[in-house]
Amino acid sequence: MTIWLIEPRDPLIVREGRPFGSDPGAQATSLPFPFPSTLAGGARTRSALDTNGTFRYDRNDEKNLAELKKIHVRGPLLVQLVDEGDAIAQYLDEDAWLVPLPGDVQFFDSGSRDSETQEKKVLLRRLVPLALPDEAQTDFKQQEREKMLHLVGLPPADSPSGSRKPYSHKQRYWYWPHFQTWLSNPAQLTQVEGILLSSLGHEDLIRDHRMHVSMDSDKEMGKEGLLFGTSGLEFTAPGAGKERLLKAQRLALAIDVEDETMAPQAGVASFGGERRLVTWRQSNAHFPLCPDAVKDEIKRTGVPSTKELVRPASVFLSYAHKDAEIVRELQLRLKARGIFCWRDVDNLPVGKVFEGEIVHEIEEAADGITLLLTPDFLASKFIWQVEIPSALKRHKSDPLFHITSILYGVSIDELEQHCLKHNLESDALSRFNAILFFDDPTASITEEIQRAKWNDAANRILRAALAQRLRHIKAGHNYEPPICLKTFDWTPPKTLLDLDLDWSPLIQGKKRLSTQQEWEHIFFPALLAVKQSISEQVRSHRLHVFIKSILPVAIALGFAFRNSAGITLLLEGKEEIWSTDTLPSKRDSLSREWLDIDQRNRQVAVVEVGTSRCIKQSVAGALPMLGLIPGYHVRLESPRPSETSVKNAAHAHAIAKRVKSICQELCDKHGVTHIHLFVAVPVQLAVLIGQQLNALCPITLYEYSQGAYTPVGLLVSE
Repeated sequence: MTIWLIEPRDPLIVREGRPFGSDPGAQATSLPFPFPSTLAGGARTRSALDTNGTFRYDRNDEKNLAELKKIHVRGPLLVQLVDEGDAIAQYLDEDAWLVPLPGDVQFFDSGSRDSETQEKKVLLRRLVPLALPDEAQTDFKQQEREKMLHLVGLPPADSPSGSRKPYSHKQRYWYWPHFQTWLSNPAQLTQVEGILLSSLGHEDLIRDHRMHVSMDSDKEMGKEGLLFGTSGLEFTAPGAGKERLLKAQRLALAIDVEDETMAPQAGVASFGGERRLVTWRQSNAHFPLCPDAVKDEIKRTGVPSTKELVRPASVFLSYAHKDAEIVRELQLRLKARGIFCWRDVDNLPVGKVFEGEIVHEIEEAADGITLLLTPDFLASKFIWQVEIPSALKRHKSDPLFHITSILYGVSIDELEQHCLKHNLESDALSRFNAILFFDDPTASITEEIQRAKWNDAANRILRAALAQRLRHIKAGHNYEPPICLKTFDWTPPKTLLDLDLDWSPLIQGKKRLSTQQEWEHIFFPALLAVKQSISEQVRSHRLHVFIKSILPVAIALGFAFRNSAGITLLLEGKEEIWSTDTLPSKRDSLSREWLDIDQRNRQVAVVEVGTSRCIKQSVAGALPMLGLIPGYHVRLESPRPSETSVKNAAHAHAIAKRVKSICQELCDKHGVTHIHLFVAVPVQLAVLIGQQLNALCPITLYEYSQGAYTPVGLLVSE
């Protein structure tokens, strides 16, 4: 990993992606700070320039563009530079990294000033959660209030003496030493009777406002009335008080680029809105690491770090770089089960920071580690010197930390010999109930057996990682884990997830649907595995679900967690939570149209459900294209289909039960052996429909994509 500094030479405009034109009165306003994706795009572009500064790939060069997108960056962070030259400035004998102001700090006017600059001094106090008074009333539901709503303020004992009010300020960034002090021992700052704000860090980046005129290139004159404005970010911080100009300080952005083999090109380049100029240059610095004192405090209090809380159950994948394609099979299945995979390879540049992060991930952060034991794995010095010792150390301190060994082309004897070779006990790794991929390491196995082995490995890793995470967050008997399932690029409103089933890499919204093989061997087995793990480990048997997916996937989720599973799903909607325990309303308000179409094909039926929109014409047009001539065609539709046709959870339950009764009637009374299901409903209702589809014949699910219905997957009752 390598640090790159990006120093703007002009005020920088970085925006959120909305289009902007030179329309009269238009205003292009920069974000307060660049998104990581903006810097990642800049790094990828700079790494693909030829010697003439021209981007070397065109849009048809899919392979190289795909490789380019694999360049990952960390950051950006703000950093202070020396007055002259390219080096990073020093603050308290450390590189002058600047990080966002802690959210739990409150400033008060101390009543004193600096004798030289006359700058005001402030008092610092820490905001903490306070108990909600018994008589307090809120518009939050009781359950939500108990879990999420906390007053934040100052305990009376911590309030400054006198009638001081919070001090109004523009400070946005702190120097790293003060930030880590605040994390580990805030009393060192709160007990100081007067601190200069400028000594803590910097104010928000100053905005540069400019007025522009749109030019007529033919007349070389400004177009009448076409004035527009821009508001960019200055990367020069003014000094305090009267020394505003004399002690101005240079600032820059810093990113950490993972792959040195695809490094950005140094030099001056355009960047951001209006293609303003920045300078790219490499640095030998390292991003600051989490201090040991903070780690010790986390261990002492049992409170996990924010980073580890934000991500779901996780596993570290230890493998040789040459086995990247092999490990992808496992990673794909783990991701489908909601597991965050931490990957790295054994031949990246090994520097202090890189190795330290791997050790931290294995020894403290990850919920499990998986070793893909191949001949190349056994030959890797880095894995044996860093990753395996860290894994064994973690297991020794926490026997419930799970080490999963997958023997892929390696025998147990070979593994034990290598353990002895590296001064370990012979069964140091084989004792962990290793998964033997090949009974004979020299033999081949069928694709079907390979898929079954990968799924078995993924299921074991899921159970172990989820159990470790639930222990980590101290989940009690009443804990209701939140999970997310998505087939779109979407961020759920709740960031603290226990499982994040991200299927978007393969099911790309409606652009690419899953193949029958992916559905049968990857996605649906993943849902069943998640249901099994939740059933075994969540004692409340209640699960919060955030979902944004194509409708067949939502139906499959409900089907996996159908009534026989005994788990209550709490479907998080925009305005309310729909529980699968809700009693249905007396009426579903759907009209029914029953058509007997082909007397010769009585074993096949089509069922269509439309509440969000009318799908009568699109389904009728799709049946000939799909080669479907059903014996029965049943249409259920809201009187006026719209996004608001489904009123509430009780109404949704009534609709789901109506769909179930139709399907049961087709199977039990009319001898139908295959149902083809087409729906246009809210995604939460799709889950409820899936939950009702129990003890029925096979059901094929369809998705409307790119102007046509396409079969996505098959549901088969056990």
